[in-house]
Amino acid sequence: MPYTLHLHDHLAHIKWHGSLTADDPQRILEEFPRLTYQLGYAPDFLHTFDEVTALQFSLPELPSSSRFPLLLRPERQVRCAAVARGPLHLTIARLFHTQFREPSLDTRIFPSKEAALHWLLIEKIEAAMSQSLTA
Repeated sequence: MPYTLHLHDHLAHIKWHGSLTADDPQRILEEFPRLTYQLGYAPDFLHTFDEVTALQFSLPELPSSSRFPLLLRPERQVRCAAVARGPLHLTIARLFHTQFREPSLDTRIFPSKEAALHWLLIEKIEAAMSQSLTA
């Protein structure tokens, strides 16, 4: 598969690379339940596409609906951030955003990794600040 997965605390960073096929979005969806089971929780996701060189499909080739709702039902809303720095990466991010529509998943597209990480981690930062103020 054209990605590597790195876990950092409660964040899964998926670094996409090479040429993406129409099957790749579905394959990553099929990884989520295994990952969630192994970890014991549903992590938030950061998708970066900096190393993607091409799309090997067009929009009509994608599956008509995602199987995400059948594969993963987290106890909380999972955040999924995609970083899109150029036209190709923005196209990919929009395709993923369209494919991964599901009430338990909050997906957003960001122009930088820093902005995406800020959004993904803001609740943890605010909770930590609140705890330190009450302590």
